[in-house]
Amino acid sequence: VPVPAGVQVTLAGRTVVAKGKNGELRLDLTDAVDVEIAPNQVAVTPRGEDRRSRTMWGTTRSLIGSMVQGVSTGFTRDM
Repeated sequence: VPVPAGVQVTLAGRTVVAKGKNGELRLDLTDAVDVEIAPNQVAVTPRGEDRRSRTMWGTTRSLIGSMVQGVSTGFTRDM
């Protein structure tokens, strides 16, 4: 997941914290995935090859991406 300028993503134990101009969001991780934080990027990897690990891999990646978008640009709905 790419992290834009102005957003800070940290890992506190098993909790991912995203901070930006629109506030702060937290996500508690499941035991099925691991998260690595590098400069300007967050990597999510499954811990195993079972079905639950693979599904939580995609779900967690999507949730972290939404967190980053929410604290940086926010969400809008065009009608």
